[in-house]
Amino acid sequence: MATNTTPTTLGSLEFSQIKSSLTEYLRDQSVFSGYNFDGSAMQTIIDLLAYNTFYYAYYANIINAEAFLDSAQKEDSIISICKPLGFTVPASTSPKAQIKAAGITDLGTLGYKIAANTQFFATNSDGIQYSFYTIDDISINYDGNTDNFFVHEATNYIEFDALPTFDFDNQRIVIANSDFDLATLKVTITENDTEVFTWTPVGNVGYVSQTTERIYFVERTSNGFIIVFGSKNSLGRTLTADTTNSIIIRYLTTSGSDANNLSVFTQNTLSGNVILTTTSQSAGGRSKPDLDSIRFLAPKWFASQERAITINDYKALLIDAAFFEDETQFNVFGGQDLVPPRYGRVFVTSNLTLSDTRISEFIDFLKERSVITVLPEYVVSNALTVFADFTFKTVSAFTNKSNALNQVKSKFSSTYEAIREYNVSFSASDFILDIQSDLNNGLIISPDDFTIYVEQALVSGKEYIFNLENELYLPVNQSVDITEPFACAVSGFPTNSLGILRIYSVSLGSKNTKQPLQLWAKNNTSGALSQVSGDFGYAIANRGTILINNDVISTSATLHVEFKKKSFSMGLNNLVTFVANNVNIL
Repeated sequence: MATNTTPTTLGSLEFSQIKSSLTEYLRDQSVFSGYNFDGSAMQTIIDLLAYNTFYYAYYANIINAEAFLDSAQKEDSIISICKPLGFTVPASTSPKAQIKAAGITDLGTLGYKIAANTQFFATNSDGIQYSFYTIDDISINYDGNTDNFFVHEATNYIEFDALPTFDFDNQRIVIANSDFDLATLKVTITENDTEVFTWTPVGNVGYVSQTTERIYFVERTSNGFIIVFGSKNSLGRTLTADTTNSIIIRYLTTSGSDANNLSVFTQNTLSGNVILTTTSQSAGGRSKPDLDSIRFLAPKWFASQERAITINDYKALLIDAAFFEDETQFNVFGGQDLVPPRYGRVFVTSNLTLSDTRISEFIDFLKERSVITVLPEYVVSNALTVFADFTFKTVSAFTNKSNALNQVKSKFSSTYEAIREYNVSFSASDFILDIQSDLNNGLIISPDDFTIYVEQALVSGKEYIFNLENELYLPVNQSVDITEPFACAVSGFPTNSLGILRIYSVSLGSKNTKQPLQLWAKNNTSGALSQVSGDFGYAIANRGTILINNDVISTSATLHVEFKKKSFSMGLNNLVTFVANNVNIL
């Protein structure tokens, strides 16, 4: 008679574990008492049962993982998950560059424009040539020059009439091609023999009044895209067979990331001695969608419904519209975080070299999606260098100090160092826990052993305002230098002297308000210090805010400001380089 025991442990799902569980189960059965399972025919049956169990456990795990956006790995799964969120997963993304032309002649023949579908060329360092196209008509000025305009890389410029295969019943066109940049899609429809209209893509269902508007939706499928028209589907105008004469679809297929970083362009159809100048090299090309980026964007897209309300809304919209590739290229912050605050403003900053045209494009894009009382603006990034100096000891005198020093420096560099990044944070306490864990508590170090400070080169003729967002080191009733000695441009400044700017507060409360900067003159011969009267700027010590007037520095100076705490967090338009400067072991 068989013994009734549990055959498996549910938490053991590796093949060897399943096999061992099944074998032990059979050994416990009285009918198999004394039976040798190893090397027997029964072992083959156990292998088969274990494999079948393992296969279905693995299959169930994959099916479950592909059902959620965070864990899905297959592009088709992410496409399906994003549909209920109203987010269209792109396919390839075409690199685009910004150029301008000069010296064009025969303007009348050209109609004072460079036509859409005009081809340009660029060659990479390996001698491979890529084609770039205009997707819109580009105006030519009367002097034969153009303003900056974009060209998009393409392996082919596709144009066809979809009318013969158009599904009037379902108001849709199927494009069985996922190798093109959705941002380059253009839909132009001729109605009543002569009326030509360019239709507009939309991302959200609107209102009943939209039933007369020429709009369409785009839906991603596993093998292409579907363009959807009609009030039945999108509350837009419906196409009818008796009034529709043509449905022209245009788009670019692309080489993706292979055509990035090209900067020298040529053209052979424009008349005249045409000179092309590159404003920004080709960038943004992707051969397939960035799934990590989609995981970030899709939930935020759904939450905002293409409206810019929160900081993440602005970031998601700018990335989705391909103005930036990811969050490392830009930052967004509210005016309420500035000192003084600028309410009703949201600011965008970037570490890329952007033309005025490009900046105007994405600011206008954000204005259309911002709430009425909020105005987006662009600000230049403020490059700062933050240093950490610290000293530590080893527990034992026999510890290899050189190795310990190298390990500590390596840990700091790999985990905490930042090179021109936004939103940088550091905590000396966290760093100490990390290195003590790595070195088995072989170090003696505390947060008091750290000094964190900012150094910044300053030039003449410029007003500086630093929103460092961290309390400055400033004991009450004690002035603290915030610059190295510098040549001073202040009228009446003592001769044979260098200037030093200082901050000062007479009480704890005054550290929360604007306090005037002090200017001191240091005699080059005697080293004697004397205070100079005047308005040189101000500081708010508890907010880490410093303003230096533009008529203080003669040639150059160096800002040197220490933070009070042994940790910091910096956002806004601060583009931070954070490194360990002086690290010593005793």
